[in-house]
Amino acid sequence: MTAQTLDLADRTCIVTGAAQGIGAAEAVMLAGRGATVLCADRSDTGTVVGSNPRRRRRRRVLAPRHHGGWRGRAIARHWRTEAELSDRPRRIINTSSESGLYGNAGQSNDAAAKAGLAALTLTLAAELARLGVCVNAIAPRARTPMSSHAFGTLDADALPPSRVAQVVAWLASSTGEGITGQLLVVAGRDVQRMSTWSARTLATQPDAWSAEAAAGFRAALFPHRDTSHLPAPISDLFTARPVAASS
Repeated sequence: MTAQTLDLADRTCIVTGAAQGIGAAEAVMLAGRGATVLCADRSDTGTVVGSNPRRRRRRRVLAPRHHGGWRGRAIARHWRTEAELSDRPRRIINTSSESGLYGNAGQSNDAAAKAGLAALTLTLAAELARLGVCVNAIAPRARTPMSSHAFGTLDADALPPSRVAQVVAWLASSTGEGITGQLLVVAGRDVQRMSTWSARTLATQPDAWSAEAAAGFRAALFPHRDTSHLPAPISDLFTARPVAASS
């Protein structure tokens, strides 16, 4: 991709979690492509923001209130106003993770939150489509201070955050127009487009639950006897190359 392809000179971007890791890489990448970037992150005393990710200049603002409630009508009202004021492209790019797609033993809180972000992305994509807002999510594999423990002996230069940032810049650019409701796993140069939950088998409940009927129902629901579904450790995903599902 050339610099011209990812020209963001007319864009204004807000990057949360921009103090380090993937967020910092995204802020620098977007600014390098010409975007006006507002960086936000948490500090010990509140939220800090800055408009120049390369120089890390910041100014303090009131910390946001975290009640966990997204108001769909309020979000739609905001983007409707934006659409009336300007015809510039509008994007929301959420950051989920594969722990939210597959589960992650020992991190049930994080897995639930990241699964919620994936569902939020699908819902907002449907709600905001009529306003021309493209809503997508990424699930990044990148070596950062937060994830370094999961890499084991993997090369220290593997899976740099800059690769994730490039995909974010691509989604934010003109070539990302019309892409919405998608979740992309980004692992270095490899990018997977994920699908939502889909039905694998269908079984009909018996009218009478005799021992024979119950066994038949089980056999119909699990014809290959694959009754146990346990996620592999996230560290296994980090050290494996992504593959595309066969069609």
